[in-house]
Amino acid sequence: MAFVAACARPHHHALRPSKLVDKGWHALIVHTTIHAQLCARLGEFVHHVPDTESHGTGRRPGAGDMDRTQRAITAAGYTPDPLLWLTARANCSQCHAGCADSPAK
Repeated sequence: MAFVAACARPHHHALRPSKLVDKGWHALIVHTTIHAQLCARLGEFVHHVPDTESHGTGRRPGAGDMDRTQRAITAAGYTPDPLLWLTARANCSQCHAGCADSPAK
């Protein structure tokens, strides 16, 4: 999955899936061994973090987050599928991979 590959790369912002991409991510993460092996190959484990608050930023995530995510996918060497990104954003991120409230900071 291009989204997971982009999330596994070093960056300084939360990346956010569309609702359709999030459904695919959920289908992957329930297979924990496969998910862990994929993340190990990609660089680091990618946690799924549901959005229950603004993560200390004082704002809810929006369309700019999805644009940034698609740019990150492109930077990771993949092409975002426009059909997967037409839907609204999902209420989650990989935020614990190093952004605002990451326990790694």
